[in-house]
Amino acid sequence: MTEEEWLTTADYYLMIGYIRSKTSYRKLRLCLCHICRQLYGSTMVAEQHELLRFAELFADDLCDKKQLTAAERRMRKVASFHEASGTLHWAAHGSPKVGRIRC
Repeated sequence: MTEEEWLTTADYYLMIGYIRSKTSYRKLRLCLCHICRQLYGSTMVAEQHELLRFAELFADDLCDKKQLTAAERRMRKVASFHEASGTLHWAAHGSPKVGRIRC
């Protein structure tokens, strides 16, 4: 992917695929959190914002896996069918739960 393609594409799946092997899990996780906020921020419920916050804390080793998983459970109780749910899961856990990322 060229710089021009990176700057002009709206295909976040392609972008994540490109950087996936070129960066750390921390940076990838933080990038996914940012993408979720950009695409879904205005439509997400409080529990989804909380999960993003915990995913960022986890990326920086400021919370543990148990806290992150608990935040995801709270989010799934109220927003399991939200369009951002698959991407939020990936941001939280570092691997897609669904076949294609919805970004």
